[in-house]
Amino acid sequence: MKIDRLLSIVLLLLNRGKVTAPELAEYFETSIRTIYRDIETLCIAGIPVISQQGTGGGFSISPNFKMDRQVFTSSELLALITGLKGVQSAFRDPSVSAAIEKVKALVPEAVTADKSVVIDFSTWDYNTTQHERMSVLYKAVLSRRLVKFEYANLQNETTTRTVEPIRLYFKGSAWYLLSFCLLKSDYRFFRVSRIHDPVMLEKTFKPRPDEEKTQGMEWRTKPGARLLLKFPADARGRLFGKFDDNQIKANPDGTLQVTAVFPTDEWVYGLLLGLADVVEVLEPAEIRNELLRRTGIFFKINSKLTD
Repeated sequence: MKIDRLLSIVLLLLNRGKVTAPELAEYFETSIRTIYRDIETLCIAGIPVISQQGTGGGFSISPNFKMDRQVFTSSELLALITGLKGVQSAFRDPSVSAAIEKVKALVPEAVTADKSVVIDFSTWDYNTTQHERMSVLYKAVLSRRLVKFEYANLQNETTTRTVEPIRLYFKGSAWYLLSFCLLKSDYRFFRVSRIHDPVMLEKTFKPRPDEEKTQGMEWRTKPGARLLLKFPADARGRLFGKFDDNQIKANPDGTLQVTAVFPTDEWVYGLLLGLADVVEVLEPAEIRNELLRRTGIFFKINSKLTD
């Protein structure tokens, strides 16, 4: 489309400084006459394209011009760069890297040097397996190709799945893949960390007629249970990041009470076991009893190892 070529010409001139008409024609696989018409269109639109004749000549854009004055503010472009860098930390996609460089050309260097906010979805230790896994899933989503992988659930039961990948989500602190699972004949969320050996197949797929319903698809979790927990006052620091401020109340005696609703699955047991030395599970009794059962098994297994 012409509008795409016009925008690309502006970005190219901003990145390279000066480009000749033959170079532009070769780059966009069009005629020199078409390039001259495009340059005229840009000038009419208010883009200050400078034309220099002779040896060393070519087209350039006035050094005082920045596209953010025409389209985005510097703050908006900085937010865009920050978001793209976050995506790149997860997928390592060359096209995302190219997009970052293009956007950088639109703002002053002092703005792009701002590191006040950094989004990084990678793990603390450089995990090549995680990047390879994410890269396969990301490419499959973009190209609408089937993916086959081994999936391990919370009970460590492994099944082979072939899915039609739709979207990748980052929610809480984990990545999830929304797909149509051919094994279950339904839409499913798969936690990416539980996906093993993903392979993108050659077979492509078309959107299913009911795929639109996944736009507002709720996360399929078990019904939540109301937890009533009690902590000593000096445990407050350990509660940050696990519970919202409005879920934590101070009792008259200084202790802390937490009221929250969580799904009764392995995640909540992991959360509470991590606080086992400071938490009193007042409600519900079922969760308290299950925690006692698990800690009893832990004690039985490990007590014989102590001196």
